[in-house]
Amino acid sequence: MKNIEKSKQSTTSQVLSGSIWSSIAAAIQRIGGLIFTVIIARYLLPEGFGIFNLAVSVGLIFFMLSQVGIDKSLIYYFSNSLKKGNEKKAKDYFTYTLKIKLSILAFLSLMLGIFLYPLSVYIFKKPEMVFPLFLVIFYMFFLSLDQFLASFFFSVKKVKYIAVKELIFQLLKISLSLLFLVFLIKNPTAYQAFLILIASSFLAIAISIYNINKVQPGIFKLRGELSLKEKSRVLKFAYYLTIASIATVIIGNVDTITLGVILEDAKYIGIYQAAFVLMSSISGLLGFGQVLLPVFIEAKKQKLEYIFNKSLRYSMMLSFPIAFGLASLGSYFIVLIYGYEYIEGAFPLYFLAMFIFLAAQVSLITELFSSREKPKDYFNLILLIIIIDIILNAGLVYFLSKYSDVLAITGAAIATTFTWLVYCIGMTVLARKRLGVRIKWGIIIKPLSASIIMVISIYVLKVLFGDINLFNGILLVSSGATVYILALMMLKGLDSTDYFILKLAIEKIKDYFIKTKVKI
Repeated sequence: MKNIEKSKQSTTSQVLSGSIWSSIAAAIQRIGGLIFTVIIARYLLPEGFGIFNLAVSVGLIFFMLSQVGIDKSLIYYFSNSLKKGNEKKAKDYFTYTLKIKLSILAFLSLMLGIFLYPLSVYIFKKPEMVFPLFLVIFYMFFLSLDQFLASFFFSVKKVKYIAVKELIFQLLKISLSLLFLVFLIKNPTAYQAFLILIASSFLAIAISIYNINKVQPGIFKLRGELSLKEKSRVLKFAYYLTIASIATVIIGNVDTITLGVILEDAKYIGIYQAAFVLMSSISGLLGFGQVLLPVFIEAKKQKLEYIFNKSLRYSMMLSFPIAFGLASLGSYFIVLIYGYEYIEGAFPLYFLAMFIFLAAQVSLITELFSSREKPKDYFNLILLIIIIDIILNAGLVYFLSKYSDVLAITGAAIATTFTWLVYCIGMTVLARKRLGVRIKWGIIIKPLSASIIMVISIYVLKVLFGDINLFNGILLVSSGATVYILALMMLKGLDSTDYFILKLAIEKIKDYFIKTKVKI
């Protein structure tokens, strides 16, 4: 019994150690990204911001073959080889996956370069998008390569290097945007925002390469090739993960693409994206999936369900109140962050807020399948999700656009959220059938119930306050958070293990930031 408890505490400590740094990196990335987004949204205004996001969405659709699949293959095979004590084999896997990554990126860059003009002029009927879309090629190349290099640090469980790199990247990006878009350029446009992103991304890659060489000297040197069997295994694993990442990219961008094709006014694309970015920035702060992949890989079958439910429990405890709070106070957040020009973004935000807890659950279940080298087990579900998303977005946006552009962007939000609901239910069923991992529904029901109580209290306070200003807005949010915690305690959603986790978290933070120094 003592050995079991010791094993659980060791696992908890390992997960927490990585999660702390992953959370710090995610917080820096999302907060920095949100600040940058707010700056360009305010100075490009909805129309320019719409062109910017439409170009990004097209880039992501084109580059989706380079997303996630190869990156997670690196994490899986590199960490697995290190676990077996074979450092040379791990380096071989790194070299091979890097070659694949660069080859795919070069091919996709060429394809987007060929199609950028007809897409801008004939499909979207927005000629002003040509040059921004050209710059997207360079930005997506650097961004995808940077994500691959970050996967190395996940595989060796040194996520702190990602946090440091991300901090430098975000500070540079924000500083350049303030310098050029706010102070030096009178009428900034989307292509200038992309130039800032390209310069910042290039520096981020340089920092990552330096730190990788520091952790694994000589890793970029040419070495012996993998066997054909090993290469085939990597490609097969990456293939199914790539299909899964394609679904994520499509779900995340088909709404914007559909709006770009159907709506003539790019202004409403910008308004929709303002809501979407706010939601996705918050959602990104709650994503623990990637940092948990090496832990899932090492977990034995009987421990896998325990680790998953423990991770899901804390994810739901955070994501439910944030999603419900964002839905109930969405219009105030939109105005406070972006300005009154984006107030109509509150309508899609009411629905998009639900994406937060759906995406968190899907992310964790996806990593379960990856850890058991079974991404193909949800291949058919992915195809179904893609079809549902495209049909729903095209149908709702087209139908509602006949009445108003605001209803059209709200239709895109409804379609996206419903698609993720189907995705979440499907993945949950597959996890039980294929992996034998069952979700303990109490970890979902309790924070959900507490969140509903919180929303009711927020509504009552809104009626009592009348007009909401910054002061009583802060009071409203803090009161809602207090009600949520009290409700969760009353529903016995917190136990003695949580206090152990909190104590361990404090100890880890002290260990990292007081007793040790982070070396860049």
